[in-house]
Amino acid sequence: MKYFFFILSYLTTTLSFSQKSETFEYFKTILNEHNMQFMMPDNYSEIAVKENNDLAYYYAIKHDSLKMEIRYTYFSIKDALETNKTRIGVQTDPNKMYIALTSTNQLNLSGGRKNKVTRFAPNAVQGEFNADDGGSTFIILNSEFGKGYKNCVMVVLHKKNIVDAYVLFLFDDSEVYQNYSEESFYSLTFK
Repeated sequence: MKYFFFILSYLTTTLSFSQKSETFEYFKTILNEHNMQFMMPDNYSEIAVKENNDLAYYYAIKHDSLKMEIRYTYFSIKDALETNKTRIGVQTDPNKMYIALTSTNQLNLSGGRKNKVTRFAPNAVQGEFNADDGGSTFIILNSEFGKGYKNCVMVVLHKKNIVDAYVLFLFDDSEVYQNYSEESFYSLTFK
């Protein structure tokens, strides 16, 4: 739990990590500032962002006929690197934060349960997302963030010195996710 508070403290002191806007225009600003691109998948529509105390996110879409939602959030490494230039003392390399943040996010969303994060093969994450590292983990939801859903697959994509992007697929039925996530799995990639 101490680790969680360290991460939370780091985020609140180095970044403005609040939910500033629910609009696609703000999301586009985030994308452009961090060399990301978003393609709205077929059969999805934009929905409102819901404030919660577990994980801030900036954009959400929902499948038009299935119970599946996708939420997008990020940790700006380039902003953290800028902030670190003015700080004195020992600092954590922001390029290493995604490992701890993924674990912390998983614990927050699951009510304290930790699962294994499966890392993507380096050539696959580079070829498919144009990212430097990444992985995914399955979460049984037990949090305000997951209210209304049973399960989540969290995908993390790391772009060195730029950003860590998180794509969260929320659903009840694992078969729905397995059968229909492919059409939206690459909705967020790097330029």
